[in-house]
Amino acid sequence: MRVYRWIVPLVTLAALLPTGAMAYVGPGAGLGALGALAAVVGAVLVALFGLIVFPITLLRRRRRQRSQETATAAASDAKEND
Repeated sequence: MRVYRWIVPLVTLAALLPTGAMAYVGPGAGLGALGALAAVVGAVLVALFGLIVFPITLLRRRRRQRSQETATAAASDAKEND
């Protein structure tokens, strides 16, 4: 049980210590990462655009339907009065 008490602080310390990374990101991996980042940013922008435009479209459609119903009702009232 005493061993487990020291594992978490040691792992945390090892994770926080800076070490040099001996890594090479080639042009294919770099362009792939940039492409993935562009796709994520594009998806977020399209989602935000849809969240803004969709309610506006619904409101315009409802307004158009109400005006058509009002015009139809007025026309039928006018026919009845003649």
